[in-house]
Amino acid sequence: MAPDGHDDARVRMGQGAVDVVAMVASAGGLGALLSVLRDLPGELPVAVVIQQHLSGQGSALAQVLRQRTGRSVAWAVDGEPLIAGRVMVSPPNTRMEVLPDGTCTLIDRHGGIRDSPHDSLLRSLAESFSTRAMAVVLTGMGRDGAIGAAAVREAGGFVIAQSSETAEHQSMPAAAAASAHLVLPLGEIGPVIADAVTGRPLPRPRSEVEAAERLFPGDGEIERLLRAKDWFASPLGPVTAWPPVLRAMVRTTLDSGYPMAVWWGPRLIQIYNELWRQFLGTVKHPRALVGRAEETWPELWWFVGPMTEYVMSEGRATGGENMPMLMDRDGLLEEVYATFTYSPITDDRGAVVGIHNTALDTTATMVSERRMRTLRAVATETTGAETPERACALAAAALAAEPADVPFALIYLLDHVRKQAQLAGTAGLEPGSFPAPRLIDLSLGGAVWPLPRLLAEPAVTAPGDRGGMMIDDLDERFKGLLPPPLTPPGAVPPHSAFLLPMHGDAEGDVPGVLVVGMNPHRPFDDGYRGFLDLLTGQITAAVAQARARRREQQRLERLAELDRVKTEFFSNVSHEFRTPLTLMLAPLEDMLGRADLLPEGMATEIELVHRNTRRLLRLVGTLLDFSAIGAGRLRARFEPTDLAALTEEIASMFRSAAEIAGLELTVRAAPLPEPVWVDPEMWEKIVSNLVSNALKFTWSGSVQVMLNALPRHAELVVRDTGVGIPADELPHVFKRFHRAMETRGRTHEGAGIGLALVNELVQRHYGRVRVTSEPGRGTTVTVWLPLSRRLEAGAERAAPPRTGSVAAAMAEEARHWDAGREQTLAASGLDGEIPAGGRPSADLGHVLVVDDNADMRDYLERLLAATWTVTVAGDGEEALRLAGGDPPDLVLADVMMPRMDGFTLLRRIRGDEKLATVPVVLVTARAGEETAIEGLLAGADDYIVKPFSARELTARVEAQLQLAGMRRRVAATDAYRLTLTDALRSLEDPNVIQQRAVEILGRRLGVQNAHYAEVDPATGLIHVCGDYSPGTPPLHGTYPLAGWGGDLLQETLGNGETLIIHDVMAADLDDEARARWLSAGAHAVVEAPLISDGRRVGHLAVLQSHPRTWTPDEIALVEETAARTWAFVHRARAEQELRESQERFRALADAAPALIWHIDAHDSISYANRRYLDYTGLPLEAAWQNVLHPDDADACMAALRTGTAERHAWHSHARFRRHDGQYQRFETHASPLFDHDGTYLGQVGISFDTPTDRTG
Repeated sequence: MAPDGHDDARVRMGQGAVDVVAMVASAGGLGALLSVLRDLPGELPVAVVIQQHLSGQGSALAQVLRQRTGRSVAWAVDGEPLIAGRVMVSPPNTRMEVLPDGTCTLIDRHGGIRDSPHDSLLRSLAESFSTRAMAVVLTGMGRDGAIGAAAVREAGGFVIAQSSETAEHQSMPAAAAASAHLVLPLGEIGPVIADAVTGRPLPRPRSEVEAAERLFPGDGEIERLLRAKDWFASPLGPVTAWPPVLRAMVRTTLDSGYPMAVWWGPRLIQIYNELWRQFLGTVKHPRALVGRAEETWPELWWFVGPMTEYVMSEGRATGGENMPMLMDRDGLLEEVYATFTYSPITDDRGAVVGIHNTALDTTATMVSERRMRTLRAVATETTGAETPERACALAAAALAAEPADVPFALIYLLDHVRKQAQLAGTAGLEPGSFPAPRLIDLSLGGAVWPLPRLLAEPAVTAPGDRGGMMIDDLDERFKGLLPPPLTPPGAVPPHSAFLLPMHGDAEGDVPGVLVVGMNPHRPFDDGYRGFLDLLTGQITAAVAQARARRREQQRLERLAELDRVKTEFFSNVSHEFRTPLTLMLAPLEDMLGRADLLPEGMATEIELVHRNTRRLLRLVGTLLDFSAIGAGRLRARFEPTDLAALTEEIASMFRSAAEIAGLELTVRAAPLPEPVWVDPEMWEKIVSNLVSNALKFTWSGSVQVMLNALPRHAELVVRDTGVGIPADELPHVFKRFHRAMETRGRTHEGAGIGLALVNELVQRHYGRVRVTSEPGRGTTVTVWLPLSRRLEAGAERAAPPRTGSVAAAMAEEARHWDAGREQTLAASGLDGEIPAGGRPSADLGHVLVVDDNADMRDYLERLLAATWTVTVAGDGEEALRLAGGDPPDLVLADVMMPRMDGFTLLRRIRGDEKLATVPVVLVTARAGEETAIEGLLAGADDYIVKPFSARELTARVEAQLQLAGMRRRVAATDAYRLTLTDALRSLEDPNVIQQRAVEILGRRLGVQNAHYAEVDPATGLIHVCGDYSPGTPPLHGTYPLAGWGGDLLQETLGNGETLIIHDVMAADLDDEARARWLSAGAHAVVEAPLISDGRRVGHLAVLQSHPRTWTPDEIALVEETAARTWAFVHRARAEQELRESQERFRALADAAPALIWHIDAHDSISYANRRYLDYTGLPLEAAWQNVLHPDDADACMAALRTGTAERHAWHSHARFRRHDGQYQRFETHASPLFDHDGTYLGQVGISFDTPTDRTG
């Protein structure tokens, strides 16, 4: 292999820099010499010397060469100069050498070829002419010529060797070929010499091109570069001279689906495939291809070099897994992770001749795992941080443990009020140092970190924009920064940092800024930016969660304070309530004791007030209990108690309520072995609430109250067969103010505190309570109290005497739930039907009152019954049943009711076609504008908030009834208009129209007569054309106008006004006119004039046989019917006249000898006379364009279209096709046709034939 320093000799040869060409051959090389000489140009500008292994028999060589080539060939003479264009042959048994002065010398050979004459000649050539010499080794013998060829190449000359495939024996030129610049087939040597000596570029030998194409056949970039490579100028030499093992390894590498490279020879010359190229980046490739590995990887050779030396010397493989390294690719000393192996390549003798490198780039995986580890650490460490500052400190600590991607980090929290940024977390830098100031003034522009400029960017506050700012001059800003820890040797300090705003939940909310030092050995790509965004998001989320926790803690503290204030308020207000309630109860009870002295009906009102006052007092007492519990002031006053007797006494108070509800109440209280220490008043509240709840939610079946003795406890069980509690509601039943949704009870009233109070009171007895339930099957509440528990020291023993007032009040309330229901059912006939005669009058209005509170139902019924008919219902389902049987004029419904609340009832009413228009007024105890809006949006007509006054309620009900009546009247009028119009629209006979109109109007108003009359001014007569007289003599006929209705009628109608008489006897009529009306059976009259063009043409009248006060709606109905009837009559007469006119026109047109036709506004024929149809022999629809001669059609149609567009007359001449196929010329005249409103109706035309022109 030739030294690298003289590899450019082939280039210089191609520039005509050759003085002497020396060709050497073996004894059998005559044919090779002749072939080369023949291929040389005739005028050769250089001297040629030839030497062959000749003995004495070769004395004819010069003559043979001269004769067969035609060149100037002579034996060389000692001391003779070399002449350009002349061929000098070394004589037999001599050895020729060339001298620096351009002459030759001949030396006798005694040892034959053992003297290596070719080496001698070529060495002298190299010494004398160095770079201007060319040696051509043809079929050599042994190794003679190999040393000389190497000498010529070493001196900078150019060497060509004949390829072994074209040699006399394949092994002959092999030795010299190793030093040749070109190894060529015999046929290519002459032309290459000619190119070299004449200065033309030397082409790549065809054999070399073919060898490269066979070895590198692919279409990839690497193989294209390898095919184009000038291998003669490469350290590996021509491909044709490569050893088989090199070819095999290169082919394996290029074909592999893994990144691979071959490092060949002691200098480790590289050939790699497309996948391995990724390690080189854009800077090293393609320079690294067929380059030395050490020169390609100087930054890695400190550890790669020893590994390659180990493989080359020991012949054993080595490598690394996910090894970090700093690799110079793409102009950046980049952090790279690779898994690779270096395997020895051996030749057929077992010697190590190179290294096979297989490598995988695992950078993406390793960096991704590292970044995910960092994000997980930040998320884990910051979980549960109590404050934003603590969250930032924990996040910074997590970043300090993973510094590879974040060499340093600063987390600043912003105080927008003070315009400051406070350092809350730091990693990789000392807090308070120059790069990490503890406080940054946001109002100053010259801060260490440009936070003010970052926050001023619009992208920072824009929603959905990540924002950020790169600072890339850290080496100037901060001296002495250290490289990132845990990085490979050669790492440099960070030279850039990235500032990221922390975006809060609200738009424009930026709670902080994250300053991140950038890894100088990683590119700032989408992956790095995405990691920083996720990191910022993690820290922002941690800060937000900490802020939320702090707000929640503050909220809880405020709620605790509010709860304390609320409890204190309830306690104070409840005490204040008790005083006036007590003062109200005492007089009420006194008045009820003297009920016989009260006015009639007053005792019922006072009883209502007394009952609800006691209920209010009980609710106040319950609120006081909760207030005391919340304040920790509720003390149980224990005493040994016969719990069985007490329980049975309390439960039995509800027996009457159970009977009214149709339920079986069973009380079984087994005697206990000993008295139980309880607070009797609290126990009364426990039992009363449980039994009351059971009755409230049980519609059929039974309620069981059982008291049992367990080994260490007394067990109270209250079991019912009621509606049950849904499973998802069970965990909440003991919460204060919680009420199970969609649970059907006897009443919707209640504060949702009964079971909560039970739970609190049981706990005061050191007991437990449990609720089990199955929807539709019932509920069981179990209470356990300890039997053996004694009072602790200091516990209160004295208990006030028990009054039983709580149980009595709750039992009374429970009784009233269904007492009112019974009254309701009784009032509705038990089956939901309204009894006959139960309503005073339909004109008064029918109001349906719906409320689950019996007292409220009774009150509303008494209040409204004085004016309207009232029906009551206890809930929405019952209300729908009653309304379906007898639709009310108005529904007054409470919002909060069991089974079906007011809103559901409202939706059901609006969804019922029969009830959809019934006005609904909702009543609720929920005050506030939002509540009213909710009701109105739900479709309610009005919304009344409790408490309300009787005057307000009655006024609103009356207003809604009036509005409903108005809507009904408007709807009825609209329906009448539609009926009238539909009935008259399809009629064509004016007389039928008149009769049908008065029939519809008469039935609508329920009158004894309705008639339609027209006036004939010329004769002074009035003709009654349409008459509706059910049960009375008809008025059809003709009457004198002067005697019709008297002067009042004629004067009124003459002025275009309607005559209105409510009572003929009381009207301002003369006796004659009054007598005429009475003779016609009319006691009340409405007569509306028919007006046409400002004059009276008739009238439409309705007559009643008794006095009647006509309403404005009825009068308007008569007037509108009159106007509509006259319009339809007038139209029918006009259409009738038009039909008659058309018939006359058709008769005249059919009798005319010309062709007469009509084309409509869309240029389609709509009429043709008999003469036209007979002439064309075509049906009407085909009798227009199909008759025109093709040569005349365009002009005729253009005239028609112009006349249509401009609405003017036109004429034309055109040939019309006759029924027998003959054409005849016609002269056509046409004019536009309009109706009485000026609407364009088309063209009417007449065509006269001109018989002088007929064509076939």
